[in-house]
Amino acid sequence: MIPTLIRMALRQRWQVLGVTVFIVGLGVWAFLHQKIDAYPDISAEMVQVITTYPGRAPEEVERQVTIPIEIAMRNVPRVEVIRSRTIFGLSGVQMIFAEGTESYWARQRVQEKLSSIPLPEGVTPDLGPLATAYGEVLRYELVSDGTHDLMELRTLNDWVVIPRLLRAPGVADVSNFGGYAKQYTITLNPTQLQRFNLSLNEVIDAIKTNNASAGGSVVSRGSMSFAIRSQGSLQDTTEIGAIFLKSLGGTPIYMRDVAAVGLDSMMPSGIFSKDYTDESVEGMVLLRKGENPSAVLENVKAAIVELNTAELPEGVSIQPFYDRSFLVQSTLHTVAHSVLLGITLVVTILLLFLGRPAMAALVTLTIPFAFIGGAIALLVRGMNLNVSTAVGFAAVFGVSIMNGVLIVRTITTLRSQGVILEEAITQGAVRCLWPILMASLVAILGLLPASLATGLGSDVQRPLATVIVWGLFSSTVLTLFVVPVFYRIFVPALPASATEKENELATVSGSVQPEARA
Repeated sequence: MIPTLIRMALRQRWQVLGVTVFIVGLGVWAFLHQKIDAYPDISAEMVQVITTYPGRAPEEVERQVTIPIEIAMRNVPRVEVIRSRTIFGLSGVQMIFAEGTESYWARQRVQEKLSSIPLPEGVTPDLGPLATAYGEVLRYELVSDGTHDLMELRTLNDWVVIPRLLRAPGVADVSNFGGYAKQYTITLNPTQLQRFNLSLNEVIDAIKTNNASAGGSVVSRGSMSFAIRSQGSLQDTTEIGAIFLKSLGGTPIYMRDVAAVGLDSMMPSGIFSKDYTDESVEGMVLLRKGENPSAVLENVKAAIVELNTAELPEGVSIQPFYDRSFLVQSTLHTVAHSVLLGITLVVTILLLFLGRPAMAALVTLTIPFAFIGGAIALLVRGMNLNVSTAVGFAAVFGVSIMNGVLIVRTITTLRSQGVILEEAITQGAVRCLWPILMASLVAILGLLPASLATGLGSDVQRPLATVIVWGLFSSTVLTLFVVPVFYRIFVPALPASATEKENELATVSGSVQPEARA
């Protein structure tokens, strides 16, 4: 059957050439739409539950928050490992799901369980961002010309910069570090509290009561209706100082009578310092899992340009100092340099041993055959193009060239033995059929389990094996059917032996001349 298909391909060689160009173009299109990264993300599918319990000791947080969450998560479907960490005022619980679990499905299952966990009043657990340890793609510093202090910079980062960066497609979260978080402080005077017979709880209740808005009904006036609402949210220190606490002998007692109200910062948990600056404000942009790092970085950089030009006050700017694109570009440059150098060496060796530029060029044309299957497989399976896949492409290129050399050399040998062109091409392809098929099949079957592997570490070997398996498949099929066609189209004018010329003449005339008798 295969010899028949090869003869059909030779008869319809221009159609085969057109189909080959289309398939190669499809592979190039798949390559251009790849998600590019420097290295594979080997992290497992994980969901984090982060809960704050301010002012509580680790033992209390562990007993009242961490342990109840761990118990509730034990029967979440497809959870394989549960880990937790508890520190002062903070609980973190991690659930690692089975390989292949969809991210949003896992987060939905965890969220359903969180709603039914009995936790202390005022404690609300939150899910961590959909990011991994490899998700950090950009770091920036918020700098000022000296007209804004660290509290103002931190406020701008919290309320202007981070909300805009979160709108960039593909960003999972933006972490804030450094600076001083702005807050309103009320410093009570114990002597005044005792003088007016006020307790701490009464002051707290008064603050809560005066910092709440309420909705009313609707008042109809003729053909119009007016919505009634009570706006009680505190806006500044003056309003906080005017909070009514109690009446003493007909004299109202306000917050400013028993406390000092002002602006202050929360106690910092760390200091960010860079270069020659003692303290500054930093932001870390985290990539959503499964996104294209290069595309996300472009979106983030566009948002930074917009912030610097239109939204930040004069004298304040965002200055990125770490960008993963440098790592990606450097990695791609190294890989491309190595692959191109290898191809150059191979072509040089082909020229030396085959002896004819046409033969070397014909074998070199088999390199894209190995590229097609791997590129399409990566796109279909949603894998990134990285160092691991580049090694796979280099390996398949070598096998493709070896198969091409085998077919071309066999056809050339048959021609030198006097076999006519068409028959030499057919016989050469058939003779190389089983060696090529067996070599490729052994490699494909050997790496097929690795391309379908799951579990810890499979994210490194799976892209490599996928490229080799599908690259060998496309290379083997196209080499067997397209290389003979290329040979027939591009190498028909090679000088043939006298015996081959006689055989071709005999084929055309339909008879063989009798031998001369003495």
